[in-house]
Amino acid sequence: MYRYSEVPNLVEKVKKMVDKIKTVPETKSFFIGLTLVLVTPLLFLLSDFFPEIPNWIIISTAAFINFFSIMFILNAAEKRHSRRVRGNE
Repeated sequence: MYRYSEVPNLVEKVKKMVDKIKTVPETKSFFIGLTLVLVTPLLFLLSDFFPEIPNWIIISTAAFINFFSIMFILNAAEKRHSRRVRGNE
C-alpha cells in the first residue's frame, strides 16, 4: 500500500501515463484498444493450461487489460470527435 506522503507522487505518475496515451495517434489508439479487447478472452483459454494459477489473478489481469483497452478506445473517440467539431466550425 501507498503511504499518504506517496500519494502525490502516484497522482503524477498516473497523469504522465494518461498524457502518454493521449499522444498516440487516433487510428493506432483505436486498433490497440480493439486488439486488447479481442485478445483478452484468450487469456481465459490459456488459463486452462495452467490450473495452478488462481481464478482471481486471471480475472483481475483481464480487468486491468480491459481498463487500458477502454482508455485507448476512448482516446481515439475523443480525438475523432474533437477533429469533427473543429472541422465544422
